[in-house]
Amino acid sequence: MLTRSFLSPVLCSALLSLAACDKQESLGEVESETAAESESGSASESESDSGDTEGESDSDVNCPADAMICPDGTAVGRSGPDCEFDPCPGDSDSDSDSDSDSDSDSDSDTGDTDTGGDPPPEACPDGLNYQEPAACPSEGDGTPYIIEPGCYVDCDPGEPSCGDGEVCMTTETNPCICNEGEACCAACSAGSALCVPVLTGDACDAVAANYLSIEEYECGITPDGLEMCQWQVNLQASGEYLWMYSDVGEGGNYACKDGVITLDNDPSHSADYDPDTGVLTWDGIEYTQAD
Repeated sequence: MLTRSFLSPVLCSALLSLAACDKQESLGEVESETAAESESGSASESESDSGDTEGESDSDVNCPADAMICPDGTAVGRSGPDCEFDPCPGDSDSDSDSDSDSDSDSDSDTGDTDTGGDPPPEACPDGLNYQEPAACPSEGDGTPYIIEPGCYVDCDPGEPSCGDGEVCMTTETNPCICNEGEACCAACSAGSALCVPVLTGDACDAVAANYLSIEEYECGITPDGLEMCQWQVNLQASGEYLWMYSDVGEGGNYACKDGVITLDNDPSHSADYDPDTGVLTWDGIEYTQAD
């Protein structure tokens, strides 16, 4: 009994020692396997990281996510190896458009300025002077031809030398054309002989013609007494007129502007043309175009 009792604990201790050893060996194997797996995983991750890095170097870099607003309101982002902003829509055409605009401006600067415009004085071509209407024109009878601001050629009423479609007329101009903020002279009107358009405005398009008075008026005295006839007005497209009334005839230069006719040698004379009726009212007497 004693021997059994004594051996049993010894055996038990031996068995426990063996079990512990087996357990330690088992744990050692597990730890070895775990370490191997860990080393294998680290190697894999290292290879994966290396692969990712190589992939990134071959593709575009990650650029900032900011954007640039183009003139037309379009937003463009960054791209390319230098992360530069993409071009705005139409950038390739902007230079040519700019050149075109520049050429257009150049043409405008070197082109002729039409009479009746409103350019600055320095824009008038050689031989033309910038003129403005009088600041205080004459009122009532005797009002000369009223010009529009623009470039005009000076002329001599006695020896006119105007171009086609123009006529030499006495006008009232502003002798003090001053820039804003500059001191101006006190004068506000001066007489100037200028070449002006013969016909200005739609109402004058058909005014150049031969007219007869609607009614008959005295044409002078004959041996048989007072003779009656139609008076006559001839308006030429060149700006010359001839008026035959009674037994008298007179002529000179005229200009028609918006239906109002001005005679250079007699500004007090009133005349106007109505394009709707075709009636010319000349010194209070109505005329119609002759057949």
